[in-house]
Amino acid sequence: MKLRRVVLGVVAAFAFAAISTSARAAEPWTGFYLGLQLGGAWGDSDVNYPNLQLSTNNTRYSGVAAGGQLGFNRQFGAFVFGAEVSLTNGPRGQDRTTAGAETQHIDISPVVQVVGRVGYAWGPTLLYGLGGYAGGDVDERLQDNASGAVFDKQWHNGWVAGVGVEHLLHPNVVVGLEYRHVSLEDKVHLGTNNIGNDVSFGNHRVDGDYDIVTARISVKFGADRREPIK
Repeated sequence: MKLRRVVLGVVAAFAFAAISTSARAAEPWTGFYLGLQLGGAWGDSDVNYPNLQLSTNNTRYSGVAAGGQLGFNRQFGAFVFGAEVSLTNGPRGQDRTTAGAETQHIDISPVVQVVGRVGYAWGPTLLYGLGGYAGGDVDERLQDNASGAVFDKQWHNGWVAGVGVEHLLHPNVVVGLEYRHVSLEDKVHLGTNNIGNDVSFGNHRVDGDYDIVTARISVKFGADRREPIK
C-alpha cells in the first residue's frame, strides 16, 4: 500500500511538473520583472501668486528622465495583465523671468507611479496600455524683488496613463519603448523666504503636467529556461 502511494505520488509530481512546464512555455510573459528605464521628459506647470499680483505663469521644463521599475505580468492566452511600481526623476526646469522681473524655477522629483497594465501579445512582442496613480515632489522657487526668495516643496498626487511596446529578446530579458502622460494636482504652496521665515503673501498655487518617453530593459523571473522564445 505504501509503495502504491509512493508510485502515485511520483506520477502525480511528474504530471504536475509537465503541466507547469507546458503552461510556462505557452505563457512566456508570465512572471515578475525588475529593470531600468532612461529617456526624456517635458511639460509645464501653472503657477499663480495672487498676493504678489502676478498673473498665472506657465512655466515649462524638460530634461533626462531615469529610474527603475518592478512588476508582475500574468498571461491568459494572448492577453497579458500586470501591475507595476516605478520610481523616476521628473523634468527639471530652467530659470524663467516673469513679467515683473522675478526669476522662477520648478523641479519635479522624485516621482512614484503605481499602474495596472493590459496588453495583447504576438509571440515575443507585447503591445499594452497602462493607467494608475502618480505622485511626486514639486519644488517651486521664485526670486521676488520685494520679499527675496520665495520657495516651497510639496508632494502632489495625480494620475498617469500611457502606452508601450515590449519584446522578449530572451525568456528572461525584456526590452521596450514607452510613452506616459503624468498629471499632478493643483496644490497650494506656502511662501517661505530665503532665511526660512513665513511669507504668507507669497502663498501660491502650483500644478504639474508632463510627458515622458523612455527606453526600458528588464530582467524577468519565472521563465522556463529550457524553452527558448522562437
